[in-house]
Amino acid sequence: MLEETGEEWEAKITYYQSIVKQLAVEFNAVFVPLQEMFNTATGRADAAYWLWDGVHPTAAGHDLLIAGEWLKVVEKSGLLND
Repeated sequence: MLEETGEEWEAKITYYQSIVKQLAVEFNAVFVPLQEMFNTATGRADAAYWLWDGVHPTAAGHDLLIAGEWLKVVEKSGLLND
């Protein structure tokens, strides 16, 4: 099996993200965009600090990035007010 280039990997992930966003719309769910946040975070610390294998978040990725973004997006959606 050949390893994917960074561009191929990014294209595949972008495609998967678009499917998840479409499903959120279809099922009236909240979509929490995380890619830009992780991209920005890699300017503060190496990507491996946030994602141990390039996909799955470390404790720092979960705690310092995902949890806060999830709360921000969900609170803004009004879901917690129902």
